[in-house]
Amino acid sequence: MKKTYGLILAFIAIVFPLKSQQLSRSQCRELALEYNKKIIISRLEQERAGYEKAVYKSNFFPKIALNGGFMMTDSRFSLTIPGGYLPTFVPSADGGLLPDLMIGSNGLPVTGPDGNPIFNRYAYMPDTKLNMDLNKAYMGSVSARQPLYTGGKIRSANRMATLGEQIATSNIRKTKDEIIASADDGYWQLVKVLELYQVAVTYEKALDEIVRNIENSLEFGMTISANLLRAKTKMNEAKLMVRKAQNGINLARMNLCHITGLPLDSAIEPINDTDNTILHPVFQGENISGRAEVEMLQTQVSVMQEKIKIAQSEYMPQVLLMGGYNYMGGGNIGGKAFDNNGGLNAAVTVTIPLVTWGENRNKVRSAKTDLKIAQMKKNEAEELMLLEATKAFNDLEEAFLRVELTASSIDVAIENSRINKDNFELGMGTLSDYLEAEAMLQEARSDYVEAKAAYYLSETAYLKGIGKLEY
Repeated sequence: MKKTYGLILAFIAIVFPLKSQQLSRSQCRELALEYNKKIIISRLEQERAGYEKAVYKSNFFPKIALNGGFMMTDSRFSLTIPGGYLPTFVPSADGGLLPDLMIGSNGLPVTGPDGNPIFNRYAYMPDTKLNMDLNKAYMGSVSARQPLYTGGKIRSANRMATLGEQIATSNIRKTKDEIIASADDGYWQLVKVLELYQVAVTYEKALDEIVRNIENSLEFGMTISANLLRAKTKMNEAKLMVRKAQNGINLARMNLCHITGLPLDSAIEPINDTDNTILHPVFQGENISGRAEVEMLQTQVSVMQEKIKIAQSEYMPQVLLMGGYNYMGGGNIGGKAFDNNGGLNAAVTVTIPLVTWGENRNKVRSAKTDLKIAQMKKNEAEELMLLEATKAFNDLEEAFLRVELTASSIDVAIENSRINKDNFELGMGTLSDYLEAEAMLQEARSDYVEAKAAYYLSETAYLKGIGKLEY
């Protein structure tokens, strides 16, 4: 069954081979920017920052709210207003009312022992009892609140939200640079292992030819069996190199699929859309002001400056305009329902902080300390990024020099291999020298492949370091 299953899979693989998908470096970058989870997260963070900006901007406008309530209760409330004798009043000549005072013979009001005037007549009022029933009472209102003056707090908070949106935008640029560098790394790693595979195959073929020639020579008695064993040993090493290169191709291909968002089993093949001519790197300066990280750090400093203004606004008066319409119905007082009790209202409140026991002062100090910390972090980060850019260019120059040296080494190794091959065939050289020359040629070719990949990756790292990595 296992053999049958294997034959079926082999037949499917032959009849319906996997269609390889060719990708250039530019296409790998585009796919990575489109499907990479980091860039998706950065875009969501930018979207969130936009929402937060809209939230703070809404503080400039009045907040209008509709409120309502309904009460059901079996509680009853009562209030007794005590009665008693109340003084009386009489009409005056001008139509008004005058106290009905007792006037003495001297023409002055008569006073009692307590010094208060005595009235001629008093009216008696009994105790009054009021019952309040709030069962099924309801209320509704529409209210509006508009800040008139907050010491600049709302304006500074809105600027902070705008700066937060700028940080999110700069973070997208930073994430794009990282993804481009990652895509380039995956692309050139796959290109490298594919070329190393070809080098290993070429080396294996060369050793296979040597083994066949030695076998022919051994058949005619022109060499010894030890030479054949030595050549076959090198042949086995070459086969192992080929297998390692094949495994490296599979891993590099899966890694590039992961970066570009393709299925891990996609049969992708890199195609070179760059200029194969490797020129001496041109120094483009160490100005890192174009880097997204620098923009983010500078914006963070601006955020801390606005934070200071918000803390300072706590010293300022807070002026608030309030207004609305209220209505209450249901229930009764003294057996009379109080429906249709609606009315407009408006008020202006002013709050002036007097004593906060150092709270506001310490808030300002804390905000100023945060500003100093942000400035120091910015300065330190800029120094590190400057060092990074300088090192990246040095690495690029070293990679270019390595390409030149390894290219010349290939020419030397090819000539050395030809000489040792001729000497061995003429009986003037040893097999060990011949095999060593072939190994040197294989190593020189491998070094050249490694050097080219290192050059392209160093170029990407330098452009990223100075903020000039193009998408």
